[in-house]
Amino acid sequence: MSSRRLSLVSVAVALSLLVIPAGAAAAPGWVAATDFPLPADDIGIGGLPGPDEVLYQDGGIATEAFLQVESISPLQTTLHVGTLAPGGAYAEQLTLSSGGGAFPLEPKLAVAPDGAAALAWIELLGEKPEGSPLRYRAAYRPAGSDSWEAPFTIATDEEVEKGVSPALTVAISADGAAAVGVQHFAAGESTGPHKQPNDRIDVAVKPAGSAWQSPQRLSPVAQSAENLSLGFDGQGDLTAAYRLLYIEAASSEDDLYTPVVRRLAAGGAAWGLEEQLVKPEVPWTTYAPVMGVDEAGDAVIAYQYDDDPASKIETRAVTRQGPNGGWTAPAAISPKSSAPEAAGVAPDGMAYVLYSYQGSNSGESCEGVERAPVDGSFSGERCVSLESEESFSGSIAFLGDDAYFAWRANPPNEQSDLTIQGARWGEGETLPEVAQNLDTGCATDPRRSSPTARGASSRSTPIPATICAPPPTTRDRRSCSPRACRARRWSASR
Repeated sequence: MSSRRLSLVSVAVALSLLVIPAGAAAAPGWVAATDFPLPADDIGIGGLPGPDEVLYQDGGIATEAFLQVESISPLQTTLHVGTLAPGGAYAEQLTLSSGGGAFPLEPKLAVAPDGAAALAWIELLGEKPEGSPLRYRAAYRPAGSDSWEAPFTIATDEEVEKGVSPALTVAISADGAAAVGVQHFAAGESTGPHKQPNDRIDVAVKPAGSAWQSPQRLSPVAQSAENLSLGFDGQGDLTAAYRLLYIEAASSEDDLYTPVVRRLAAGGAAWGLEEQLVKPEVPWTTYAPVMGVDEAGDAVIAYQYDDDPASKIETRAVTRQGPNGGWTAPAAISPKSSAPEAAGVAPDGMAYVLYSYQGSNSGESCEGVERAPVDGSFSGERCVSLESEESFSGSIAFLGDDAYFAWRANPPNEQSDLTIQGARWGEGETLPEVAQNLDTGCATDPRRSSPTARGASSRSTPIPATICAPPPTTRDRRSCSPRACRARRWSASR
């Protein structure tokens, strides 16, 4: 494998790391971006980077999972997983090539502080992207190991629906328990008044030190569910948040969804009953819930609330104290046109919501953040980025009780002038620090976007703050209607 700058390649990752000064109490600072290697024969997909994820464990060792596309016709893909230690060289650990009529796609990764990791991916069982069966698989790497266990098949779709895209969600706990969720087509369940295709959600769990368990279905039969988020606490209790259809309209663009939660106790055999975060009420709907859970079981869920007749599109959030606590009443995080991008809870129980705000004019748009104790009220809305910038693809990470944010931004209508930005909100500080431009290289290459801040352990030393990947594309109709995309994709379409 070779290592090259992103402006010259189809698949690569640029990272900015947080490093704690030796023996210092001062806040960690940002260091220069790091290039990750890629195969020289990777052609990319449509000239854009393929799926790529990079996550860190304690001590700064990075695990990277990325898809190599050797050929479009005939189709030939290879899934790579490897590690990169600070100052070291990339070391391949797992290589899954096309073979036997199966083509790996869409890797998703989760890494625990001790290095245990869970990987999920989709396999296309045929060369035709549309109409071919799909298989959903997972693999696990124990802590301290360089080897991955044999793949586990979660589900197989012999029948697929045109225009409905599956999605994977991966989570791992501090003690190594893992979970993989699959949102995919529910064959034979298009039984609503308008016979629209339904999605279902299945989750497979791997308890720490045990084998993968058979997947369990979370969503009701013949009721579409999507946008799954998973989170473990320190005891291995698992929380799932997603949105559930409550009104099927004549057009999927007008379907109405409500956010719901289910819980699985550590060692439990069955998921708890469905919990509605808010009572469904026509004509409002919700989009894309995001969730964060800390080791104590405190949690925050943020979602986009859309009351179309009232022209109200805003970010709302609920919190929970402890794994068995009740959920607070929804709070309007940003009572204007906004969409949540990430949510997290610091070890001290402070909940954060990062959102993209669209002002009444381009001079007001920004990346916003609010926080609250899980048993308290959220702070007032505030911009963490410069105003007059379009922002998206945000994420959150923690070092101790300090929160770090990363996002992609550009001046209005200037997609070619991208920057990856980051900011810190220190424990005990009234306001977040001024945002910094983390990687100027991203400003010159429109293929570099989607920053990611990862790592939720107070024991973490360096964590990634940015990852550059493909720019936003039109979402699948089942995961983003025009009303939602109006708030979530304005910078890509205006």
